[in-house]
Amino acid sequence: MSTFTRILPFFVLLFFTAQVSGDPIGWGEDVQLTNYSLQAFYDLKSAQDSQGNIYIVWLGSCPAAGYVQVCYMKISPNGKKLIVDTRVTDSNTVDYYGLDVIVDYQDNIIFLWSDYRQYYPIIYYTKKDATGQTLIGDMNVTTPFNQARYHTAAVDSQDNLNI
Repeated sequence: MSTFTRILPFFVLLFFTAQVSGDPIGWGEDVQLTNYSLQAFYDLKSAQDSQGNIYIVWLGSCPAAGYVQVCYMKISPNGKKLIVDTRVTDSNTVDYYGLDVIVDYQDNIIFLWSDYRQYYPIIYYTKKDATGQTLIGDMNVTTPFNQARYHTAAVDSQDNLNI
């Protein structure tokens, strides 16, 4: 499975290639995931859960936001949208950096990013369950005194988040 973008004049469309059974190469038909202009669509990341679902997260316009936000969707292995384009954070900040997404061993999804809501770059994370319900909302990892725009994160075998 793969994700890619096609750049058309003034539009960026996200496509997903679903695997087709019996296809010896493993490539199937392209499934268009977006149908609106994502003029501020960047920093695309993805992660896969134990069921083969793909979480795609990006910085850009979510339909309800109208400005740059951390957004995501959940796609089944056959390309069906299980969670439609959704904002991850309720912050109205428009300056985001270092987006990342991780799935833990319980199939919870963890979103990480840095933003300037406190006038300094601070790393935040949010944790949601497989249905999209927020388990931990916008928790700051750093403070204005130890500013950070970029990070690396992983979940260890004990399901601890290491940033």
